[in-house]
Amino acid sequence: MNVKELLEEQCTEEVAAVLAEKYQVKPEDRARAVQRLAEFIRSLEPREPVDTGHLILGIFRVDEDGEYLAACLFCKAEIGAEFRLDSELADLKTIEDLTDEELERLAHIRDFPQTYAFEFEIWNKILGYEVDLRNVRAVGATALCAEVLWEMTFCGMTEEAVEAERRKLDEALREAEEISKLPEQEQKKYFIPAEELFAEFDLPKPTEAEKRERHRRICREALTNNLRTWQAVKAYLAAP
Repeated sequence: MNVKELLEEQCTEEVAAVLAEKYQVKPEDRARAVQRLAEFIRSLEPREPVDTGHLILGIFRVDEDGEYLAACLFCKAEIGAEFRLDSELADLKTIEDLTDEELERLAHIRDFPQTYAFEFEIWNKILGYEVDLRNVRAVGATALCAEVLWEMTFCGMTEEAVEAERRKLDEALREAEEISKLPEQEQKKYFIPAEELFAEFDLPKPTEAEKRERHRRICREALTNNLRTWQAVKAYLAAP
């Protein structure tokens, strides 16, 4: 099953309602926003999905704001080649009792294929991404559809808007590449050191204890997300 087929099986208004929440629509504007979003979703019906050999898995990830559902894109050809069933992550049941050293070491383990962003991708390709029905049932079809559409429309609800943002990104990357070719002293003219930002905005410098705690939190989040990604890919590969 692909993304378009999954969308067609859902209640359009329910997907639109979840999407409106992600857009943080004001209560007084909610009914109109859901209607417009539902119309947008229906406008995708004539599109012909393109099979690109990619797969979307819904994975609950964590960051400093809490847990959220992410639509993670994988290249199917890379899954079998880069996933390691014998990973140390396989025996990891909890991270609560890990030492700081163990947290940092395990957080750097990447025994699964990388994920890709797709907010700048052509919509017909996004609609053609494969989805795994067991994964869909685990995370919720409506929620996953809304998350895919959220990523797809992150730069706007027309492909022209997405293309304009893609061009801006390409130009920014080109400029960054040109700066990287300059001598180190010249490169410094284009970047603001963190110390200067703290001073400019009168921000208190973090203490050593705060730095250590922040580093530990980042390691915990990275390890949690890596473990959940490994588990999601394993479940996909275990399909009969």
